[in-house]
Amino acid sequence: MARAIWNGVVIAESDYVVVVDGYRYFPRDSVDSAFLRESDHRSVCGWKGTARYYSVVVDGAVNRDAAWYYPAPKAGAAAVQDRIGFWRGVTIEKDAADRPRFRDRLRRRRDASPAPASDASEAGPGSVRDLDDSNLESATGGHWTLVDFFAPWCGPCRAFHPVFDEIAAAHVGAVQFARCNVDVAPAASSAIGILSIPTLVLFDPRGNEAHRITGVPSRRDFERLVANAEERAQASVPARD
Repeated sequence: MARAIWNGVVIAESDYVVVVDGYRYFPRDSVDSAFLRESDHRSVCGWKGTARYYSVVVDGAVNRDAAWYYPAPKAGAAAVQDRIGFWRGVTIEKDAADRPRFRDRLRRRRDASPAPASDASEAGPGSVRDLDDSNLESATGGHWTLVDFFAPWCGPCRAFHPVFDEIAAAHVGAVQFARCNVDVAPAASSAIGILSIPTLVLFDPRGNEAHRITGVPSRRDFERLVANAEERAQASVPARD
């Protein structure tokens, strides 16, 4: 359960929060509209569209333009449709157990409709491993792993594949790269909450989601994510004498 809190008051609460560009977006119906006041502020994102804003008002205190939403997001940003994001001091709290819960959901879905055993081999240095319902859980544990969730019929997904493969080949080492076709991994895609493709999900060594990018990222943003993952992976490795 995620909660948005400001001035000591919970203004939003939901189990169905999506992460886009590092921000958590709450379903609109999970946000208490009594704390929102329409603002005339606007901003434009190149791939999500035009954002409109709310000021957050609690007990007479005003946090100007602290919430935003996309009334008509672009096609690649469908994940933020009918959702509200927060910043400017609004605290987002999550129960400690929330991150790993997708693994329990994955097991339940997989047990209800077992997937055939995967014949995908382990990825070699610089290569991208193919994942599905049968091996995603095991493949995203023990190391930092960046997974590209896609579908073969998705044009933006196909256009991004060469960039993903190139970056994977150029960053051999601390981070593993994998690709998951949502059409052949319905249990994993549903359990992780893949609402739009392509979606990149970074998993930490415990198999918990550490970061998510929905839509095709710019090359700069993608390389920044990989660099950040490498830094975090190297920081977690004990120094040798």
